[in-house]
Amino acid sequence: MDSNTRLPIGITDFAQLRSEGYIYVDKTEALWPMLYDAPAKRQYIMNPSGFGKTLTLSLLKSYFEGRRELFQGLRMEQLEASRDDKAWTPRPVLHMDFNQHVFQEPEDYTRFLNNALFPYEKEYGVEHLEEFAPGRLVDLLVAMHDKTGHRPAILIDSFDKPVAETFRGPDKALFRHYGNMQKTFYGTLSRYERSYHLAVLTTVADVPKRDSWNSGETKRHLEFTALPRFGITLGELETHFPEVLQRRAELQSQSVPEFIEALRGELGCYYLDKEPPTFCAAELFASLRG
Repeated sequence: MDSNTRLPIGITDFAQLRSEGYIYVDKTEALWPMLYDAPAKRQYIMNPSGFGKTLTLSLLKSYFEGRRELFQGLRMEQLEASRDDKAWTPRPVLHMDFNQHVFQEPEDYTRFLNNALFPYEKEYGVEHLEEFAPGRLVDLLVAMHDKTGHRPAILIDSFDKPVAETFRGPDKALFRHYGNMQKTFYGTLSRYERSYHLAVLTTVADVPKRDSWNSGETKRHLEFTALPRFGITLGELETHFPEVLQRRAELQSQSVPEFIEALRGELGCYYLDKEPPTFCAAELFASLRG
């Protein structure tokens, strides 16, 4: 297979990435402490765009579903083996993706929750009587636990999209409505932590820095722990993409080091916390494709 076709451009589904032979830079060891040793049951991923938030949730979904074959050769396969008889035991997963819905009207938030929760309620035999109420989510989580014997994992992508999209808009009433809906929904996760194993949420914006989230009332519902940001470091670029780098450098009549330096000038690097200089994965893969 040509190395160019193996670049995971636009691939956000972990199963597709692994089963179709795309290049994957193993970040699973960084995720492991979150799964069983995290200080909080709700983990909050606030990475810049293009740093693999959606792919990370897809990876976690595959892990919690016990899909061992997708993790062959990855560090998580070794770490999971340490759990002995519990290794690769599937647990139920509640997965919601706010990216799949447009939020323009007051009823859009409730409509999204209905569409997201109903298939799970049907699968686990939960009858709901209201459009949405906090108890409806709790009933579903309890049913998932009762039917499988395992507390569910909750994975929510772009949880703040309705609020983020209306924050600077003219309709302040809609913004406040979405904010109240969001606080109600995620407040339930805060109050009923015993009903689930772990909740991982990604954001589309830097929510904690937004003025509307600075009240003490809201912060109690956002006790999330930021995870490492998963870009591609210079070392990972050289280790995992040698064929691509060589081919692209030759096309530019450059040496590989010269081409990498040109990439740094073109794309720039992020300097995140104590991590080494890091490329945005989406930008890097698009540039390597040429």
